Amino acid sequence: MPNGPRGFLVPLLYSEIIGSVPTRADLESAVRKVFWQTVVMQATGILCVSWQDGIENKDQQNQLVVAMVKDLPYRDKIASILQNEPHRVLFTREALVAVLRLAVAEGSDGNGNIDDQADAFTSAVLIANELLAAEIMPEEVTNGPADLLPTELRSAVLNLENPHDLLGRSEAFFAWSQAPKARASANYSDIAADFFRFTGMTPTEFMAGAYFTFARYTSMVKWDEVERLGVAFSIAQWHTGMADTRVVRQWIASNAVPLADVRAEWKAEASMSFAGAGSIWRRPIVQVEDDLFLRPSRRSLRMRWVTGRTLSCSTDTETNPGQTQKRGNGRSRNSRASTASSLRIMLPRSSRRLTRTNRTGDSPASFPFSRAY
Repeated sequence: MPNGPRGFLVPLLYSEIIGSVPTRADLESAVRKVFWQTVVMQATGILCVSWQDGIENKDQQNQLVVAMVKDLPYRDKIASILQNEPHRVLFTREALVAVLRLAVAEGSDGNGNIDDQADAFTSAVLIANELLAAEIMPEEVTNGPADLLPTELRSAVLNLENPHDLLGRSEAFFAWSQAPKARASANYSDIAADFFRFTGMTPTEFMAGAYFTFARYTSMVKWDEVERLGVAFSIAQWHTGMADTRVVRQWIASNAVPLADVRAEWKAEASMSFAGAGSIWRRPIVQVEDDLFLRPSRRSLRMRWVTGRTLSCSTDTETNPGQTQKRGNGRSRNSRASTASSLRIMLPRSSRRLTRTNRTGDSPASFPFSRAY
C-alpha cells in the first residue's frame, strides 16, 4: 500500500521562503507570467497522476519537489525545511486548484521566458498556501469552537464519503420511489420523471456518463499519459468509434459551465479554498470552445458523480432535454466568445494544431517536472 498522508500536514508558506507576506495581487502577478493553459495543464496533470493518494503523499511530493525546485535559488531552503519537518509539504490539492483558478481568471498569454515557468509556478503555489492558511485563521481568537469552523468546513469538503456507499443509497432511493407502496402514497411524485426533466437522462444514464468522464482522467497515472491524452478533450475526437455517444454528450452538456462564466466568477471570488470554486461543484466541466472541454478538479467531478443523482431534482435548473443535447454537440451559449484559440497545450499531442514553443519562440518547450513520474 502506498504511504498516504497521516496526521496534520502544514504547507510551506511564501513568507518562510521568500521573506515577505504575499497578497492576492502577488498571486495574480505570478500566474500572469505563464500562459494560462500551461498553468492549467501543470496543475491538472499533477492532480491526475497523483489522484490515488493525493499529491500530499510523501513519495509523490518528494519527486515533484525535486523536479520543480532543482534550479531555483531558494531550492536549499525548501529542501531543508521538508527534510527537518516531515509534516511539511510544498504542494497540496487545494493550492493547485487555487492556482489553476487564478490562471483561468487572469487568462494570460504569459510574459516570461520558459525558463521562468518553474519559478513562477512554484511561487504561485507558495503564495496560494499562505492565502489559504490566512483564511482559516480567525480574526479574533476566542479559544472556542468558532475558531475551528473554517478548518472543519474544509475537512467536510476534503473528506467525501465512499462513493460506492452514496451510489448505493441513491440507487435504493430511486428503486423505492418506483415501488407500489410509494406509488400508492397521496404525496407520490415520480422522481425518475423529474430527474429526466431536469437532466435529460435516467438516473442510471447519469451515473454512467459521470463515470465515463471520471475514468478518462483516472487513467492518467504518468506524465507521459497526461501529455498523450491531454487534460482538455474534444468529444468528437474522444468518442471516435463509439456507436452511441448520446449519454456522455448529454451528461457533459448538462454539467458544463462556459469558460467566460467561471472566469468572471473566479475573478470576483475572494476565497482561494476548494469551497470557493463555486460553479464547478454543481457543473464540474468547463466548456472552453464549441467542442473543447476541461475538468479542473477531480474532486468536484467525483462529488457530482456520487451526489448528482439525488441533488439534481432539487438544485438544478430545469432544462429541455432536446435543447441540452444540442448544447452537448458544441453549441453552448457564450462558449464561442470565451476564447479565440484552441487549447493547443492542453489538447492531446495528436490533435495539437500548433507546436508548443516557449514564449519567445526560440525552441520547443518542455515541462520542468515532465520526468518526475
